[in-house]
Amino acid sequence: TIGVKGFKCLIQNLVNMKVDKIFLSGNNVGVGNPEKLFLELQNMQLKILDLSFNKIDDKTLISLTQALPRSKLSILDLSYNRIGLEGLKNLGGLLPKTQINKINLKGNNINIKTQEYFRKQFSFIEWIF
Repeated sequence: TIGVKGFKCLIQNLVNMKVDKIFLSGNNVGVGNPEKLFLELQNMQLKILDLSFNKIDDKTLISLTQALPRSKLSILDLSYNRIGLEGLKNLGGLLPKTQINKINLKGNNINIKTQEYFRKQFSFIEWIF
């Protein structure tokens, strides 16, 4: 696992490169306050970001969502983290301002009723719960 320090080093070194996919599944990126690092994502050419199995909670997701409107991301994998309703609400509020068209949230703390609401409210997104 690379953790937050490794994530910081990776992001800082990739900012000026033409990388369009990063797969960081199972690297504990959500542990240790990576919030400021997420802002660097808006300066990258990333289209696909896999942060599955990273212990990302609502607070960390809220920080990530701040960078999404200015990013080029189209696919975001946040499966098997610790995301609940608060983080999902914040993400939903910014989705119309993003280029995202697919989000994987499988294995998080999101109930069926909330899943149905988000599928209906944001039908332009392919949701995986």
